Parts: sequence; C-alpha cells; structure tokens
Amino acid sequence: MRAVLFACAASLLVTQALGAGLPKRAKPFSAADVTAIYAGNTIEWGHGAGFLAADGKLTAYWTKPGEEGYAAGTWTVSGNEFCYSASWVNAAKRFDESFCWKLYHVGKKTFYQETRATDGRTLTVTAQGPRIVAGDKATTQAEAMKAKIGQ
Repeated sequence: MRAVLFACAASLLVTQALGAGLPKRAKPFSAADVTAIYAGNTIEWGHGAGFLAADGKLTAYWTKPGEEGYAAGTWTVSGNEFCYSASWVNAAKRFDESFCWKLYHVGKKTFYQETRATDGRTLTVTAQGPRIVAGDKATTQAEAMKAKIGQ
C-alpha cells in the first residue's frame, strides 16, 4: 500500500506528457491497488475537488469564476481502470461528464492512460496524475456551493 501511494506521489512531480504512449515495461496496477489510491480520498483539480466515498459515491465542487458549481456522481474501478461520472449543476446549466484512466507503473513511476473524456479533449498518456489528498476535502464545499447556487 505504501509503495502504491509513494508511486502516485512521485508521479506528481513529473509534468511532461508522453507523446509516445506507455513505456514497453509498464505493468498495470491491480484493482485493489487502484481502489486503495482513491477510496475515501479527494481528487483535487485546479478550481475544485471531488470526494470519492468508499461506497462508490462522488461529491464535488468547482470554483472557477463564472463556472461555479457542484456535482454528485459515482466512481468505479475495473481492473486497473478508474472511472467517474458526475452530474454537474451551476448557475447557467446542468451537464454530465465522465472520465476514465488506467494506471500503470514502471518501478515507482506511475503512468496514467486516459481512456474516456466527455469534454472533447485528446486522450493522453502522462506521468502527471490528479493530486490525491487523504479524507473528505470536498463535501462541505459542495454543500456550500449548492446552497449558494440554490438549485
């Protein structure tokens, strides 16, 4: 478990996207390792975060000016693939999004291969994953955003 968390933390230090895809020696994480990384923790994004409850529920918020909102959804792990789906609400609209990525490693270095993105982005392989922090750092903010927006 510590090795998995260390590998994820170490990978956050690398910022260069890998245009050539996965290294040939890359090995997939187990489903148990992927679940251990995300279950009960929070993914932090530039303008928000999402809490991944151990029961598979997702609660998230977004604070980018003009796009503030909150979301509820689910997350799953199948093999080495992590996926989440969320229904977002902000002052202007409601929308759904889904993202998936597979986790691989070469030694202590972790690689993320995006497999689904509903926002139209080009899918990539990168050694830069989302920042993961222990515990619930999103639910209180999501509830506050919901009260602020009033929807």
